[in-house]
Amino acid sequence: MSIIGKLHQYGVGVSKGGNLTMQGDLYARNIVTPRDNVWYVNKGNTSSGNGKSWSKAFLTITEALAVAGDYDVIVIAHGFYTEAATLTVTQVGLKIIGLNSSGKTRGPCSFKTPTAAGPMLTIAVNANDVEIANISFIATSGQKGIQLGGAATGYVWRTHIHDCAFFGDNTGTYAIGNYGISTTPSGGAFPDVAECVVENCHFYAWATAAIATYGTRVMTRNNSLFVPASGVGIVLGCGRPFVEVSHNIINGTGTCTGILITGDDDGSVIVYDNAIANCTTPFTKAISDAGLVCNKGYADGTAMVQHDPT
Repeated sequence: MSIIGKLHQYGVGVSKGGNLTMQGDLYARNIVTPRDNVWYVNKGNTSSGNGKSWSKAFLTITEALAVAGDYDVIVIAHGFYTEAATLTVTQVGLKIIGLNSSGKTRGPCSFKTPTAAGPMLTIAVNANDVEIANISFIATSGQKGIQLGGAATGYVWRTHIHDCAFFGDNTGTYAIGNYGISTTPSGGAFPDVAECVVENCHFYAWATAAIATYGTRVMTRNNSLFVPASGVGIVLGCGRPFVEVSHNIINGTGTCTGILITGDDDGSVIVYDNAIANCTTPFTKAISDAGLVCNKGYADGTAMVQHDPT
């Protein structure tokens, strides 16, 4: 194939013989060639390899992140991974998936603090279209499991977190972690985590909140949460439109809150079909009813108060 001139169009035919010769201007756009390399991590191996197979897997996730590119996949075998306090993801479209050596999902791949007093291993997502699945985050100090965006990064789009477990209190002896998933960076500003989906995850005993998100078209659904005294299950900052919290099961103890809706009111917020038990405040909001729908939820077996847009 030879092309003479500039690329302008995005529909090009190829002759039956397979040759294409063009003169003039041709514009092409949205041409993406994902690498889709798969990198393997298995701390159970005796030595670190090139990461291209289970037998030659890296020993650490840090090694895999150092070589992974956009749209690559990192698969992690069974084991407790105790590495740097923060693993930063800057690759667009990266997938971090916990597996076991037989290739089955939901393997017991766990990120854990290296020492009783040390920080929890946190994934900081600073790129768009990142997927994290089948990983357990185990905290023994006040840290976050996953940090979305930050003061320097700003917006992060289309993060998909699913089938993970977040344990805020590993043994009952150490400090309970502050957040399971959070979008609040150190500076206190809220980046917009547009189209973030958190689903099919389990959260246990996070002192401040299990999930704290703020963004456009954010969905938190089909999760189970245990909320400790003085904690909150889900904190939703709804300064952006089209946000959904649905089909979550929340159980608490002591003086705690199931779902907290806060922030300004720029669009539709749907709180739907959540089951909440043993929380002194099942549901509360710091915005007006305009744009907010809360219905068919249940708190201690009683239908929650419905708030429809006025």
